[in-house]
Amino acid sequence: LQLAASVDDGQLNAKQKNEAKAIIKQLTTSSNHPKLHTIEDQSHRYNILTQNGVIYMAFCDKNYPTKLAYTYLEEIAKEFEMQYGREVERVERPYAFIKFDTYIQKTKKVYMDTRTSRNIDKLKEDLHDVQQIFRSNLEELLGRGERLETLSAAGSALRSESKKYQQQTVYMNRMAAIKKWAPLIIMALMFLFYLWWKLG
Repeated sequence: LQLAASVDDGQLNAKQKNEAKAIIKQLTTSSNHPKLHTIEDQSHRYNILTQNGVIYMAFCDKNYPTKLAYTYLEEIAKEFEMQYGREVERVERPYAFIKFDTYIQKTKKVYMDTRTSRNIDKLKEDLHDVQQIFRSNLEELLGRGERLETLSAAGSALRSESKKYQQQTVYMNRMAAIKKWAPLIIMALMFLFYLWWKLG
């Protein structure tokens, strides 16, 4: 039963909507899945957080940092619990908490730009948490279900992802420093050019 949703027009095509529904259906029928779960296809990623019987899902571009996506989902889950946590058990109709979309939209805007200093700081925090995220191929999950043999491959993928996020954090720190100091450097150069022109 869907409780709330927020999707930009045109963000999900029909195939992706069906995949999302199938993922949620499989997760609701299986009690043996981790709290944090990532499912990838060729260009996108479904980031999933399961907490207190509620499944939170974010559909992201594959380049969007997974850690940031989970921080976003945790923030959404915390607010949802505060507002509606006691009412979830009694819900009988879909989209009973559609008003929650306002909070989802507001929070999504904060997380859209990965280069803001707030989001860079969040990426730095507990980078090792990425190790806890279980990865599986979308086709395996939907077609054949989860297999224990893939856990070894998933562990290697997580180590690789962790290195990738460390590199992204270094790059984002560099870009933040450039953003901070570039205006001062440009003004100083303009002042020196002005002095040279006046005196020369």
